[in-house]
Amino acid sequence: MTTCFESGIKFLISVPINRIMQENKETFLLVSMKNIQKKKKFLLLYVFLLIFMAIGCKEGCKESDTVDIVLPPPPIEVNDAPFTFLKVGNEWVYDVYVLDDETPYGTTFMNIDSVDEKGYFRRQQQWNGGGQTTDISPEYEYTNDTNWGRYDGYSSLYGDLFEIYLYRNCYVGQKWDVVNGNTSITVEVLSIAETVVVPIGVFTDCIKVRFFRTFNNQNIEQEGINWYHKDIGVIKNETKTVDKSFGDDYPIVGTVVSKLRSKNF
Repeated sequence: MTTCFESGIKFLISVPINRIMQENKETFLLVSMKNIQKKKKFLLLYVFLLIFMAIGCKEGCKESDTVDIVLPPPPIEVNDAPFTFLKVGNEWVYDVYVLDDETPYGTTFMNIDSVDEKGYFRRQQQWNGGGQTTDISPEYEYTNDTNWGRYDGYSSLYGDLFEIYLYRNCYVGQKWDVVNGNTSITVEVLSIAETVVVPIGVFTDCIKVRFFRTFNNQNIEQEGINWYHKDIGVIKNETKTVDKSFGDDYPIVGTVVSKLRSKNF
């Protein structure tokens, strides 16, 4: 909105006052004293008008006439994770630690060996430890414009969604739940700027996620932390499993930690 002061300024500027000072010198000398007096009065009139409008603006623009400008809240800080690491041929190797041992008990090898026409990536898994090599049932992962998740390899192919790992534009405090049969999973984003040290190196701007899994038909509960990097996937995992098959008074508790040791991309 244009103030009264600004309107006065624009009006004064619109009048060609400068021509009074820019007239030809010879012509100016021929002007009668009467005309000169008129021009002086003309200039004084405009100066008076300017002062009048400035005072009027000062008196008129009181606090009651002001408008409070409410700024929008700052945007929520997000970590944009496009999940580009889901590609056929990509491999990950994790050192696996049991309880508080500083020496790895074994390793887990993972690789994506195929993707079908629907865009589902098959992640193969193999455990090497304790003198044994065991193939773990594959998982079928997907990614879209919104999230990255997986289907349970033990159930029918592309059956019910088993777990959403992460949403693309995640933010601190974000939560979600997935219920699949007797399995309930609750996830919460704790941080989007974690620094994580693992055998392969140091990673910054990692996403820290806490999860709870309840297997109601097996009296098993899991809780833990995943650290993700948007260009790699899982950097580190800590999972505590509580088995109450023998009753609440005799729980079997085990903690497993996995840390990324190598990758091929």
